[in-house]
Amino acid sequence: MAVGCMKLDHMVFEDKDEDLFHVLNLMNEIDCKYWISNGTLLALIRDGKPFSWDHDIDICVPKSEFNYNIAEQIDISMNRTGFKKTHENPDTVQYTKSMGKKIDLNLVQKVFSKDGECTLAQTWRFLHHGESFIKKCIVFVLANFITTDPYKMPRQFLYVLFKLGIYKIMAYENTEISIGNCKKINYFDVECPVPEDVDLFLSELYGKNWRIPEKRKYWFSFAKEKAFDHFDKI
Repeated sequence: MAVGCMKLDHMVFEDKDEDLFHVLNLMNEIDCKYWISNGTLLALIRDGKPFSWDHDIDICVPKSEFNYNIAEQIDISMNRTGFKKTHENPDTVQYTKSMGKKIDLNLVQKVFSKDGECTLAQTWRFLHHGESFIKKCIVFVLANFITTDPYKMPRQFLYVLFKLGIYKIMAYENTEISIGNCKKINYFDVECPVPEDVDLFLSELYGKNWRIPEKRKYWFSFAKEKAFDHFDKI
């Protein structure tokens, strides 16, 4: 069912994803702004159901609202239904459940360009070796003897990896107007917050032809490579 041009108020979903249904219920219990994003949003709006091959659920939360109390409430709610926190850094919190999907809470922050323009960005920092044999060897050594978590590496060492093209900083960016105050659609009788201008939001992430399925090698082929001010003072 193609629903890309459908009015959101009249969307009818084909299949119920139990993990998504439960997570929406849990998040709705918490006084925290959030919205469905990335591949999860694309699937619901374009296909009317989650992708059958997708292994995670993408949720965005403004980093400014993700304080200790909110984080604790989410932990308690997730744990109550069998989801355990398996990864956490300043940009992302991840929960997993046995025989279930991963839940990715992407913490969105404001990013200002040099001309003062503001966008809201979901950021990921990771090591990527591409097809280079030398880079694969470096990442192999790091993975087996040190760490591949950029947040646990010395800043000067990260700078070297950044210059070698191994350390990547990627971001999905959206204008504030596309997210707006968010609106809600009904997912099997549970409210599901989505960006206010869904068409614009998905166009900013995946391009103007987001309604047309397209094969990509990597998720970050849609994202922008960023440096921010990470190494300005080195």
